[in-house]
Amino acid sequence: MILDTLKNAERYKVLNPLFPIAFDFLRMADWSKTADGRIELAGGNRLFAIVQSYKSRVFEAGRYEDHRKYIDIQYIISGEERIDYLPDANGLSVTEPYNGDKDIAFYGCAPGTSAILRAGSFMVFFPGEVHKPSLALNQPSAVRKAVVKVLA
Repeated sequence: MILDTLKNAERYKVLNPLFPIAFDFLRMADWSKTADGRIELAGGNRLFAIVQSYKSRVFEAGRYEDHRKYIDIQYIISGEERIDYLPDANGLSVTEPYNGDKDIAFYGCAPGTSAILRAGSFMVFFPGEVHKPSLALNQPSAVRKAVVKVLA
């Protein structure tokens, strides 16, 4: 797991050959002209972004998730949210088993570590790192986020 701001993204480009494209996209996108939805960044489902707008949710409404094929780069365009995370799913109850087509499994609640993300910050989750995104800090509020999916 990595937590940082976009101004420091250069230091992470060496971790995956697709990271330079991913971070360049996040840095150069004109978010005022970018619609919500999926954006292909490299062919063959190797690299794509999902831009989304939503209201953050209370802790009880969220659920932990993890992925096996893709690395998540969760970047906050506007607003703020809390993301809880754990190093792995050991000891968590499975609420939805892994779906290979969607590359996701869901888990029940458990205490984790919390991070606060504000506009310009991102978190990177590698396969197997469990995270619970989109949580409200105090009360639900508007968030705009890009989640870049990088084939691991």
